[in-house]
Amino acid sequence: MPQDKKEEEYLRKGWVRFEDRWMSKTRRETTLKKRKEEEAAELKKLQSDQRWRNRKKIDSRYFDVESNLPEDQLDEWVDALETYYKYFREFWGITISPKLAKKKMKVFLYRNSKDFHDQTEVAQNIGGFFNWGVGELHIPFDDADPAKAKAVLFHEFNHLLTYLIEPDFMYPIWLNEGMAEYYGTAYIDEKGDFIVGGQQDGRLVSITKHKKEGKLWSIPQVLLTERGTFNATHYAYAWSFCHFLMQSEKYSKGFRAFFGNLHNNRDIPQSDVIYDYGRPTKKMVALSDVIPALEKRVGASIEELEAEWRHWIDQAYGDLNPRAYYLAARIELMSPKEDGSHVTNAIEFYEKAIELGVNSANCYRDYAEVLRRGGMDTADGFAAVIDPDIERAWGLIQEAIKIDPINPILYLEAAGIRIAESPLLDPDQAIANAETAKALDPKNPSIQELYQQIMTKVEEGRDTLRRNAEEAARLAAHDPRVWHWQAFFYEGEEPSEVVQMSTSELKELISAGVVQTKDWIYQAYRPEDPQTGELLEGTEPWELGWIAIEECPVFADDLQASGEEAGV
Repeated sequence: MPQDKKEEEYLRKGWVRFEDRWMSKTRRETTLKKRKEEEAAELKKLQSDQRWRNRKKIDSRYFDVESNLPEDQLDEWVDALETYYKYFREFWGITISPKLAKKKMKVFLYRNSKDFHDQTEVAQNIGGFFNWGVGELHIPFDDADPAKAKAVLFHEFNHLLTYLIEPDFMYPIWLNEGMAEYYGTAYIDEKGDFIVGGQQDGRLVSITKHKKEGKLWSIPQVLLTERGTFNATHYAYAWSFCHFLMQSEKYSKGFRAFFGNLHNNRDIPQSDVIYDYGRPTKKMVALSDVIPALEKRVGASIEELEAEWRHWIDQAYGDLNPRAYYLAARIELMSPKEDGSHVTNAIEFYEKAIELGVNSANCYRDYAEVLRRGGMDTADGFAAVIDPDIERAWGLIQEAIKIDPINPILYLEAAGIRIAESPLLDPDQAIANAETAKALDPKNPSIQELYQQIMTKVEEGRDTLRRNAEEAARLAAHDPRVWHWQAFFYEGEEPSEVVQMSTSELKELISAGVVQTKDWIYQAYRPEDPQTGELLEGTEPWELGWIAIEECPVFADDLQASGEEAGV
């Protein structure tokens, strides 16, 4: 309704109200068209700017950085690296080796995992790395989980900083990875201070499990494990042992001196070896020589240290929270095993996180992806380990959206679930979810690229639906199966007469409500062996004996359509 005479006049002219102003429809449409064109041009520029070939090159105070991250993210990461670098040098009293004093380290920061893997060509399960041979750091960002990306950054950057102590010395694997995990929990507080010493919740799961089973590993067992067999569980113990030593008032000073000067430790013989992956010669030490040097520096035997560590973990680590199991699942998936146990273990941990009430949209989303795909990427590519569970995946992504309803990544996963070949295949629903993701973050090139990937698969989904419909029609027209049907009866009642009918006739009776879920069926038809002409034996439960019709997937859709599915 017009509010005054002026508005009446505007309405008579056919004008419309747009953003608190009155204007003609033509002007409004022109304005909207211009904005759309400007937004498209801006997105195109962003996409161009964030292609790796158009990456930015920043000469920061301490590093040469190459990156295709958006400006705000890049500034944040470079600031974090500079803060970390200054903290590390001051804390450890490091003097950069003359070999590197006049050389800035190279840091490559990628906007997403795809660009990272395309450029580095490393295995899909690798989420970032420091190249010891040439002294380069390579880290991808993760739109779905920036906190995880920052943890990877701080872990891998610690390898770079350790390298700066002495680039020609290769630290023992337990010490190198244990300290990297120690710094992987670091964060920069609101004052700009670098805070360390946090708990690695995901790593704790394996230690806690071993402790409950009475199977805790010994510390020497971990410290004597060579690089080639050092796995995710070793990482957990190495972090916990380093965490204990760094946090201990009794041992911290000695351990810090041990770590910072290991390359010059005269108690440890050093040898030159040619390391793999084309890396140049590095000075290394025998793991068996490291333990006595550690004992001497901290003033305690390894047996004493282990006893105190065991007591310490009982006091320092509380009950595992839901997030710990989520992180443990993620660690499992980053450590693929030939037998596929990394996937089944991850599923166990995801379920435990959910059971304990995890409130992380990323947890639900990640689990949904595992179930949608039936596995995850491995060092050699993708490996399906379990049968995809699309219905469970759909339920999980709905929970994720409830927790974080404005996260576009969640809607893209929902779209992916709806174009997976299954009874839930629904290209129109996939489009709706993809459009929601696009609208939530219209200026994010990574989101827009994922949107395009979904849209290219929509027609594949439509083709699948058409083929399924054609196949169903063909089978219905040439279905030779003969079904025996008997109405449900209670014990003590007389069963009704067995009725014989075709598949289409039985479907019609279900639709009419005559046949119900508890009624009994038996499929009596047997095809002939094309070679011998003999009748082939049945293999399905309904070919071997009487079963309730609700247990036969042949009629599941018909029962559901009639409102007669199990439990209705």
